[in-house]
Amino acid sequence: MNKRWLSRVVLISFIAAAAACSDKDSDAETEVEDPGQTPADSTLSYRDLPVALCGMDAYDLIDPSTLGKIVSQEESPVVDMPAESLGAILAAGGLNMTPKHDAKVYRFRYTTQDRGQEIEATAMIGFPVGASLGNVPLPLLSYSHVTLGFSDACAGGRNFVYQMAIAGMASQGYVVVASDYIGMTSHGAPSTVTHAYELGEPAAIGAWDALRAGESLITQLEPSITTTKQTVLAGASQGSLSIFFQERFGPYYAPDFDVSAVVGLVPVLDMLKSSDLAVDIYSGNSFYSAVMHTS
Repeated sequence: MNKRWLSRVVLISFIAAAAACSDKDSDAETEVEDPGQTPADSTLSYRDLPVALCGMDAYDLIDPSTLGKIVSQEESPVVDMPAESLGAILAAGGLNMTPKHDAKVYRFRYTTQDRGQEIEATAMIGFPVGASLGNVPLPLLSYSHVTLGFSDACAGGRNFVYQMAIAGMASQGYVVVASDYIGMTSHGAPSTVTHAYELGEPAAIGAWDALRAGESLITQLEPSITTTKQTVLAGASQGSLSIFFQERFGPYYAPDFDVSAVVGLVPVLDMLKSSDLAVDIYSGNSFYSAVMHTS
């Protein structure tokens, strides 16, 4: 088991928990308007997003309200584990934590879009269960994973360590939706499009549509659970770049979600410098940059 990776992805749940539990209405704090945020009465629309750039053929995005629909789901969870067992497995992976709740993780298939064409993609949903949960509405956590590969066989939903990481986050009291990137499917028919590595638009759109589908699915899988619109966006490495775009797309593509925190570990921040280094010094980054430019 990759101890470093497991520790990294579940560490996000603690950082995100602190962010999500902060009191926005505290009299001791003065809120400062973030120019990146959009007022609730904004007239921004998904039609305002810049698409078909750099000489691409023109296309229009599909109305997101028509997407994020559940196509299918696995009848049995890929993870169904009491808190004690989950804690023991996470500890074996190098992370000593105490899950607060039992957790389940399912894979599902949903509708989204790629360059203005409706397609299907896959994701996982993890959520806490058990008597310890109570009746409090749960916050959402949208997670984007590190680079695992570029095809269906490498989809996050097929990876045991990733499945356990999602269960660990869910055990802290989140409804976690973890999208497999468009072009990497873990459930149902093979993908019909190529994974666009490190490109913001498909990553952001796929993640928002997956989250919307997850909201619908949780009412079927565990009707006793209700969710808030409070949402944490979290990711690592490739996933960090994805969630940064997801946050920027939010006011246009998914304005009904309330993003309370964005947590990115080992983020890719300077693509130009990364590309320069990939050419100047042969390393793993040279391979990843080549894949990015040919996606």
